[in-house]
Amino acid sequence: MLHSMGQKPHAGVRLEWPKRLPSLLQLYERTHKNKAGQFLDDKSEQIFNDLVARVDDRQTQLTQQSTDGLPVTLSTLEVDRIYEEVVPKKNGRILGIGSVNDVPRATSSYGQIRDEEVTELRKELASTKTAFTARMGGVEGFLDVIAATNPE
Repeated sequence: MLHSMGQKPHAGVRLEWPKRLPSLLQLYERTHKNKAGQFLDDKSEQIFNDLVARVDDRQTQLTQQSTDGLPVTLSTLEVDRIYEEVVPKKNGRILGIGSVNDVPRATSSYGQIRDEEVTELRKELASTKTAFTARMGGVEGFLDVIAATNPE
């Protein structure tokens, strides 16, 4: 299958991604398009379109099931699972991602670690919100804090 990364392995491309590990879908898109943003061949474009449609369908389904009605965005782990379901396999390997399986990726343990980090951040946010609310105690408390910190 054609790709635009030359001799650079897909695993290296994935590890160079800024700030966070990309989904396999993002990696596939980056490695199968040229600099002008065009897919290198029809097969690559068809696989990508099938993946995007499947991800969109799943997000729509989850949004409709959501109690708050807010749009749902799939996690990297969930997008990677869809990638593994949709993309054809050749000789037991998933087509289009090269040796990416040799590097860290959104495995269930990776997803669990990320979920634990999000839970911890939510706890910290709730604690900060409670402390802020207790200190401010309404508009009067907020004005008292402003007055106390005003140099005049």
